[in-house]
Amino acid sequence: MHTPSARRSTARTRPRNRRALILAAAARRFHRYGYHRVSMADIAQDVGVTPGALYRHFRNKQELLSHVIDHSLEVLDNSLANRQAGDQPELLLSDLAELTVEHRELGVLWQRESRHLPEEQRLALREHVRTLAVRIGELLRQTRADISPADIDFLTWSTTGVLLSPSFYALDLPSDHTVAVLVTLSRAVWDSDIHTGQTQSVPYTNNRGITPVSRREVLLGAAIRLFNERGYHDVSMDDIGAAAGIVSASVYNHFTSKADLLITALSRGAAGLQLGLSHALAHASSPREALEMALRSYVELMIAHPELVGTLLTEVAHLPEEDKGQIVALEHSYVGEWLRLLGEANPALSEPESQMCVQAIFTMVNNVARTKHLRTRTHLVSDTVAVGQAILHAAISLGDSRPDTSSVVASR
Repeated sequence: MHTPSARRSTARTRPRNRRALILAAAARRFHRYGYHRVSMADIAQDVGVTPGALYRHFRNKQELLSHVIDHSLEVLDNSLANRQAGDQPELLLSDLAELTVEHRELGVLWQRESRHLPEEQRLALREHVRTLAVRIGELLRQTRADISPADIDFLTWSTTGVLLSPSFYALDLPSDHTVAVLVTLSRAVWDSDIHTGQTQSVPYTNNRGITPVSRREVLLGAAIRLFNERGYHDVSMDDIGAAAGIVSASVYNHFTSKADLLITALSRGAAGLQLGLSHALAHASSPREALEMALRSYVELMIAHPELVGTLLTEVAHLPEEDKGQIVALEHSYVGEWLRLLGEANPALSEPESQMCVQAIFTMVNNVARTKHLRTRTHLVSDTVAVGQAILHAAISLGDSRPDTSSVVASR
């Protein structure tokens, strides 16, 4: 039996920042394994508390996920709120880059895991993201008075993609160097020459187009939409049949299982990427030209098929192990060609630097393609290509003249 003094001693040993420790542990778990593969008991074990103690802070796993994402957004928002008119752009970008590296789980949690939240919580987080984007846009406007509010908005979401890119790969550089490269690439986005007046080569429309005659294609299209909207785990074969207007029993005439549908969708996406890259390799006369051609094909595919892209980006983890290896190998091969070409275009780049730059381009394009209100932009493809080229050219300029943020740090 504990005496009152013993109870007071025990209470004093409890960390005052336990809630913060829980949020950090949950962010790491959700980022690495995905929402459905993490239990409250897992997180409690990481923090060194009982599940009961965890539930005193958060009622359930959904609430915890919502708070994890909201906390990271709040940190970024507070940093932006403290910025003043006239601050150096590099100072702002350095602050944001430091925070996105520190909270590197945010990109994956926002793009992949927030779908598992109730609609009310998703809407609240979406509003928080919009507020953050508005703050970035207001500061961007100070350096780009020459462009319209719509262009400011487009560059803001492009910049957000670059800053969130460390969420999608393992960091192999010291954090200060990672921040410096992110600042260089983000500034390239801010300075990019968009709205050149070129005709959009792959126009995007919000309608569903013409329904295929093949029931198999109808089912595949319905599955891709649902996987992208809800996630593989929360979609059933009955849901897919209903969305396609096909009796659920007939679905199995075309696909043996839900996993079969996912494998077919992901294989199609990976093949589309490889086809564009193969064309670039076959027709380019230099590594730089090949990268620019591969960039355009990537942008065109992502913007023309955002739901397929979303599925390719978020659902590979749900594949059966025997099939996952094939898709992952295709993805690694695709990225590997980009890394090889960038290394040949700029031999001074280290492999981790090349990885950062390539991932920044991919995440920027993916972020633009999946931001719904941007899809009505008249020159969306050409403008996205222009921003991607700005990042690419900044990457090719990196190397012996390493990015330096020492002056920015000193001015704080």
